[in-house]
Amino acid sequence: MTVQQTEELAKLAGIKLNSEEIEEFAAGLDEMIAFCGAVEGFDEEDVSQRSMPADSLRKDEVEKSLPRELILHGGAGGCFAVKRVVK
Repeated sequence: MTVQQTEELAKLAGIKLNSEEIEEFAAGLDEMIAFCGAVEGFDEEDVSQRSMPADSLRKDEVEKSLPRELILHGGAGGCFAVKRVVK
C-alpha cells in the first residue's frame, strides 16, 4: 500500500496521522494485505472442523422473567440508576 493510498484511507476514515504514522501504517497495511493474499490461496480440504455446528446449539425459548416492579425497585422513574462513567 502506498503512502498516498494510506493518506487517502486515513482521510476517508477521519483519522489524522502525521507523516511518520502514515509511513508506519502503509507498511503495516501492506503486510496485512499480503497475509490475506497468502490465506486466500490456502487449501482447507484436509482441515478438520473446529467450530461448533449451528444445529448443536440449544433452541431459543421464551422463559418467564422477573416482574418489572422487582427489577426496577429503587430506580428513579422506571429506569436503572447507574454511576456516571463519562465526564
